[in-house]
Amino acid sequence: MFDRLLAMNYIDTADLPANSHWQARCAGRLARCIASEYYFTLGILITPPNERSWLRQATLVLAACEQGRDCALEQRGEEWILWSYYPNELDDKELKTSVQLQLALVHYLERDMLKSTLVTKPRLWRKKL
Repeated sequence: MFDRLLAMNYIDTADLPANSHWQARCAGRLARCIASEYYFTLGILITPPNERSWLRQATLVLAACEQGRDCALEQRGEEWILWSYYPNELDDKELKTSVQLQLALVHYLERDMLKSTLVTKPRLWRKKL
C-alpha cells in the first residue's frame, strides 16, 4: 500500500525532518504509516486550533460522519495525528477517494469545525412566537 501511494503521488518521502519519526509527507503534511498483511494505516499530522472545546467537538465529528468511523485521533506530546484505516483490498479509485476524505477531515478539523455559521433567515419556531 505504501508503494501504491508513492506511485499515485499521494505520499512523498523527500524533505523529511532529520532524525524524526515521520516517514513521509502527504499533501505537504508530515505522515506516518503502519502496515500489516491485511491493512494499512496512515497518520497525518494536524495542528488543531487552541480552543478548549476542540477535542470534544473533533471526537463527535469523527463519530458522527461515516468517513470518520475508520479514523482515530492520537496526541503525542504537542502533536496531534489523525489516523485512518485502509484495508489492503481497496482498488486505486477507492484508495484515492479515501485519502482525499482523510485530507478533507484534517482540513475541517483544523480550520472549519469551530467556525460559527451566520443565520440569515429566521428559524421556523421564531415565527410562531
